[in-house]
Amino acid sequence: MALDAGDISVRELVEACVERIDNLDSGNYGLGAIIEVNPELLEIAATRDRELRRGEVRGPLHGIPIVVKDLFATGDSMATTAGSMALLNNPVVRDGFLITKLREAGAILLGKSNMTEWD
Repeated sequence: MALDAGDISVRELVEACVERIDNLDSGNYGLGAIIEVNPELLEIAATRDRELRRGEVRGPLHGIPIVVKDLFATGDSMATTAGSMALLNNPVVRDGFLITKLREAGAILLGKSNMTEWD
């Protein structure tokens, strides 16, 4: 609603989320829930803001930042390790089905959440 009304920009929403992650998730006593924040986040937010100003809405999640578990393949610059350091240097070439649908709906992948390493 605030995005639709123009009370807040997508960039402001994204920056607030990143600030919250920084406050709760980092340091020796942080939660460690977020393992990576999307390095393309602000560029994507700027694109969604421009689209909103032109009246172009991708879908019901337009401009909404989301975090996905590191299990889901994302064909961007974020690693997909499924909780294993063994997969760290094996980049994914395309988005998985769910990620594709989320992006089509306008969602912004804020980052990836932690998983326990599998045996």
